[in-house]
Amino acid sequence: MKALLAKTHQPMRMKNEIAHFSSVYRNEFYANVQERQSETAMGVARAVRRLNGPVQAQGPGAPADMVILEPFEGEAAYAYATRLLRANVPQMPPDFQARLRRKVTDHGAIKVLSICSGAARIEAGWSAAVPEGVEWSLLDINEDLLQIAAKQFPPGIHLDLIVADANNLVPTGEQWDVIICVSALHHLVELEKVMRFISRSLKNDGEFWSVGEAVGRNGNRLWPDAIIAADAAFSSLPARYRLNADTQVVDAVIPDKDHSIGCFEGIRSEEITALLERWLKPVDVYRTNCFLWRMVNLAYSGNFNLEQAEDRALVIELVRAELEHFRNGGLGTELFGVYKKKHLFSDGASDR
Repeated sequence: MKALLAKTHQPMRMKNEIAHFSSVYRNEFYANVQERQSETAMGVARAVRRLNGPVQAQGPGAPADMVILEPFEGEAAYAYATRLLRANVPQMPPDFQARLRRKVTDHGAIKVLSICSGAARIEAGWSAAVPEGVEWSLLDINEDLLQIAAKQFPPGIHLDLIVADANNLVPTGEQWDVIICVSALHHLVELEKVMRFISRSLKNDGEFWSVGEAVGRNGNRLWPDAIIAADAAFSSLPARYRLNADTQVVDAVIPDKDHSIGCFEGIRSEEITALLERWLKPVDVYRTNCFLWRMVNLAYSGNFNLEQAEDRALVIELVRAELEHFRNGGLGTELFGVYKKKHLFSDGASDR
C-alpha cells in the first residue's frame, strides 16, 4: 500500500522534482563552489544518453545459477537444503567455534554467557572443541533444562548456572568477553531490556553472538512477497511431498499462521535486527533463508528420501526457488551475527 501511494501522480511529482533541484543547485549556497570548480576544470556541456534496459531481463522466471552438491549419507532434507543454499550464497556464517578458540588464544582465559541457553547443545559442543580457557555461564528460566545442559559439560569445566527470566535482565556490574544467544531472542518480549543488558554487560572489547536467530515476520510468518514465491514452488510438488507430518493433511500451500498467538514464538522477531543495530555495532552478519526452511522443516522433511534421484532433484529445485527470490531482493529470516559494543561506559555507569 505504501509503495502504491508513493507511485500516485508520478508524472506531476517528477516534473516538480526536476524543476526543484534545477533551481536549488543554482542557488549561491551551491553555485559558488560549482562555478569555481567549473572554471578550474574548464568544463563544457556534453551530450547525454538514455540508459538502455538489459538485453535479456532476469525476471522471476529465470533460472538461478547454482552449485550442486551431493547429499551426505543419511543426511536429512533440511540439512541438505541448508548446506546447498549456503554453498550458493557468496558469504558464509561466522565461524563461532574458531572465533572462540582465537579469543582464548589472544586472552588466555575468557568468560562467556549464554542467554536463554536451554539445554545448551551448541554451547556444549563448542566447549568440547575448546576445552580450556573458557568460563561458561548459562542463563535460562527453565531449571530443568539447565540441569540437562550441566550434564553435557565435564566436571572440570567451570560452569555457572543462572536461573532468570531474560525479559527482566538488569546490568549487575558483572561483565563477559562474549555473550551468546542461540535462536532465542525471537521468544522474548522485553528486547530493549535485553539489549541494554548485553550492551552494558560486555567488556569493552567483548562481542555478542547471535546464532541462528529467527528475524522474519512476527509469529514466524513469511513476508508477503516470500509467501507468494514459496507457495509457487511448494504447490508444484507432488502431493506426497506436501504431506504435513503434524496434521497428516496434504497442504495445498504452506500454512502461514501466526505462531505467537498461544505462546512467544516470533513474538517480536521482525524488530530484532533494528534493535541490535541500535545498541550494537555489526562486525560480521549473515542473513539468508527467506522461505526454504518452511518447505523442508519437520513438517515435510521426512517426505524426502535423498537416496532417490527424484527427491534430490526436487530439493534442488526448492533451493533454486529460494535463491531466485533472495537474488531478487528477498529478505532472509535467519540471522548469524557478530556484534561489538557501540556505547562505552565509564566505571560505575553500567547499572544506570
